[in-house]
Amino acid sequence: MEGVVSILADPFYQMVETLWREVDKDCGLQNVKPSDIPHFSWHVAETYHEQKLASILEAVCAETRPFIVRTAGLGMFTAEKCVLYISLITNQKLLRFHKRLWESLKGVGEQVSLYYAPGMWVPHITLASEGLGEMEASCAVRNLACKPVIWEIPVDHLAVIGEAGLGSGKNLLRFPFGGQ
Repeated sequence: MEGVVSILADPFYQMVETLWREVDKDCGLQNVKPSDIPHFSWHVAETYHEQKLASILEAVCAETRPFIVRTAGLGMFTAEKCVLYISLITNQKLLRFHKRLWESLKGVGEQVSLYYAPGMWVPHITLASEGLGEMEASCAVRNLACKPVIWEIPVDHLAVIGEAGLGSGKNLLRFPFGGQ
């Protein structure tokens, strides 16, 4: 899987890494991998057409000014595979940018995840997902319930990350927003 994301700026990058380690240690999870990068996703696909993707992201980012996203505490996707996350507050500016990006990326990805499509997208920063059963989810929520995660995070770029190929590991494709 690959994704078009915004990587968190410091100190939020370190704060999320700390939360990952605490939840793994205290709840017996093994979520954190050396290649993990604190981020939130805009668009996810199995693979992308690299040249098309790069030119589209360059164009979109050149026309976009940096902005702030705000978090609103913890959330959880409930299903057979639960996901615990920090939720991002949506507003019209964020939703308009997301919709514009999605429209620009039509036909660029293979097996695009519709969970990230306009109208379905729940912007979030994942804290725990792997091995998050009922007991582990309960432990993670107890550990994080009173941690202050009401943040204002600057967003000034898009990046491509993935398990293999484009943006794999720490070799990221990164596209700064214009006006910087």
